[in-house]
Formats: sequence, C-alpha cells, structure tokens
Amino acid sequence: MKKSIISGVLALTVFFGVSQTIATPVAHAQNISIQQLIQLFISLGIIPADKVSMVEAAFGMANTTPTLSVGAPTSNVGAGTATTPTTTTSPTTQTNTQPSINVTNPTGGSYNMGGTIQVNWIDNGFTPQYIVVGLTGNGLTDTGGVKGAGHILVNLGGINQSSLTSNTVTIPTVVSGTYNITVCDADTVSSSNPLCGSSSSFTIAPQTTAVTGAETITPTMQTISSGQNAIYDFTFPSNTVRATSYVSCPNGVSTGSNSYNNICNMTEPVTIDAPVVHNIVTFYNTTGQSQNIVPNFYIYTLTNPNYAVGVSAQITVQPSQTNTQSNEESPATKDAWIEAQLSNIRVSAEMSHDKLGNFNAVCGSNGQKQDELIQAGLAQIQQKWSGEAPKCVATGNPSSTWAISSRLNTGLTYYYYWCVDSTGNSKQINGPVGADGSCDHSVYYVPSLPGSN
Repeated sequence: MKKSIISGVLALTVFFGVSQTIATPVAHAQNISIQQLIQLFISLGIIPADKVSMVEAAFGMANTTPTLSVGAPTSNVGAGTATTPTTTTSPTTQTNTQPSINVTNPTGGSYNMGGTIQVNWIDNGFTPQYIVVGLTGNGLTDTGGVKGAGHILVNLGGINQSSLTSNTVTIPTVVSGTYNITVCDADTVSSSNPLCGSSSSFTIAPQTTAVTGAETITPTMQTISSGQNAIYDFTFPSNTVRATSYVSCPNGVSTGSNSYNNICNMTEPVTIDAPVVHNIVTFYNTTGQSQNIVPNFYIYTLTNPNYAVGVSAQITVQPSQTNTQSNEESPATKDAWIEAQLSNIRVSAEMSHDKLGNFNAVCGSNGQKQDELIQAGLAQIQQKWSGEAPKCVATGNPSSTWAISSRLNTGLTYYYYWCVDSTGNSKQINGPVGADGSCDHSVYYVPSLPGSN
C-alpha cells in the first residue's frame, strides 16, 4: 500500500512536469486543480481513499487549494510544492495636454482691404477667459496691450468663452503684403505673456473698387491781414492711407489754430476720416511788410505707401496795422473787413460745436471758456473800429444757439450792425443782436445825436 501511495505521488509529479510542455487549445483554455487530479487518481485506484490526507499534506494542501494552469509556464514545481502564476498589469501612461490655440482659418489666399475674413480657431486644454483677434506681420506693432496679438481687429473680452470659436473681422487699410491672423487669450496666462495661436500666412491687397477723388488744396491763393484766419481745404483720393501737412513760414510769421498753437515749419498728421479736411488757421505777421506762407499737403496711397505726393498753395499775410492807419481807411473798407472777420468766426463756432457738442465756447457761457480764436477775432474787430465791442449772445444750457453782432461804420440816423448766428444768418441789422441769440431779432437802437439831451 505504501508503495501504491508513493506511485501516485510520483505520477502526479510526472504529470506536472509533462504538463509544462503540453500546448493545446484545451490546456490553454482551462485551469485544473491539484485536488481534482487527486480525486482522479483515487477513482483510478492509484491513491486509496483513506490515504488522501497524506497525499494532500505531501503537496502542502492543508489550508489552500493551489491551481495549475495547464500549458502555461510554471517555475519551481517540485515534490510537495505548487506555484500559482501571477498576472502583471502594464501601467497606464498619463497624457498632460498643454494649453494651446489652433487657428484653423484663414489658411492662405488673398483678401482686399475693407473686406472681411472669417476667423476660426480651436481651444485646446483650457477655458478661454479674454479673447482678442489681431493682425500681425509686415511691420504691424502690438496695440491694445496684448503682447504678440499685433494690431487688434476685435476685442471679444468676456468670461468663459468656451463656446466662442469663430468671428468675422474687417480687414483694415494697411500696406499691401503678407500677414497672419492671431487669436490670443490675454487672461489665461497674462497680457504680457498671453496664450496665442497664429493662422497660415495670407496676403492683403488694395481694394478693387475704382479710386475716386483727387488731391487738392483750395483756394490756391488768398490774402489776409495779420491776425486774420486763413481758410483752406484738403481733399484726397479714396486710396489714401495717410496724409500730412507742412506750412512753410518766413521769419516774423507764426500761426495759431483750434488744434495747434503754432504749426509753422512743422510736419503735422492730417486725418483722413472724411473726404475733405477743413482748415482754419490764424496767421500773425510781426514784420513791417507783406509775407508769403506756403501750406503744403502730402498724401500716401495704397499703390505707393512710402512715397508722398504733394500740392501747395500760397497765402499772403499783410503786416499789422495801427489804429491810425485803420481810421484812415474808408468806412466801406472797414465794414467789408468786419463782415469777413465775422464769417471766419462763424466757421470757428461750428468747429467748436463739432468738438464739444454744443455752443458753450462761442460766447464763453455755462462755465465754458471762450474759444481762443473767437475771442481773438472779436478783439480785432473792436480794435479795427476803435470803440464798441462786438456783442455775443448764446442761449440754453448747454448753449444751442448763438449770435454775434458788430457795429458798422456806415449809417446816419441809426447805427447799423453786421450779424452772424447759428442758423446761418449773415446780414445787416438795425442795432445790436437781442437776447434770444438770433440775427432776426435785434435791439432797435437810436443813438444820442450831437447836441441832444
């Protein structure tokens, strides 16, 4: 019997050894326990039933049930020892996506100034906070305080713009060349180091529409007295990208205007927002003879943005005159001068309204300081006539109407006045302007005649 038990154990051991070399679909598909093999050997009579515990002890099965994977490689299998294979799990690789912006449109091509571009982008790995769309390339500098965004085309701003991934922008007037669209989030990192993405390069070309307008300066010649306003206009063609002016003045001549204190012999930028630029400039001649000044107007066009094309005019500024010289002029000459000066003042009044949105600066009403050009013009009128100061009346708060009247040198029984106002009046009236700020209603004025009480 003892020999039979030993034979059974040896048979099990041999089976385990042979099983390492067996590779069949069945062996790979199932697991057979040692306990099941012992039961098989008992049924075959190799191991007596009353000796099962002895066999189990020989294989260390008192408290555990080892498992044999048929056909699977095992190690250290020997008498009285069974090894359970272990399963090894490969570690999962963690991908850390860096925040980025991918601009998917435009993808090249050519666009015209004044047209539009559909800009599309994809936000990767972050929640957008403050989006701006800009234009870069061809010498454009950053605007709007967002580094790398270039010339800002649209500031979308806002918080949590995860659903915003496209916008249509208008192409500005720039120098023809190659550009890129940039999309930046100024708040995800910082405005000095924003998160930006750039599109493929594309070209911007001039508008294909016909060029309208021409470069002019009018009038080409005029003569004024020292302290008077010269009025001239600039016009430019539709393909102008920028414009400048340069007023050439000889020694003894200076200028003043509502925009500049002195623009003599200085290059100044000219706005091109409107097709006509209206200029009112006061010239002062401190010499004893007439002086010629030359205003020059230069434009730069899309076809040649680095080359200036200019036109010029001439303004003769007569020297200052004393009161004695003024009094020697005829009454009609004096009155013509007064009328012209009031017309200049009316233009200054309209420009003041364009700047302030009201007429407060015409007469210096409602706490507003009087416009310097108007103030100087009225003082010159008083000096020219050597007596009565012009009357300036403004109504409303803020002022919505105004009128100015000045005494003329003609007339017998009644004093005549010349009046201009905000409605466009420029006419002779009897007496100074009334309190309602209109040349249509004057104070009927009868002076005291010599010898009367």
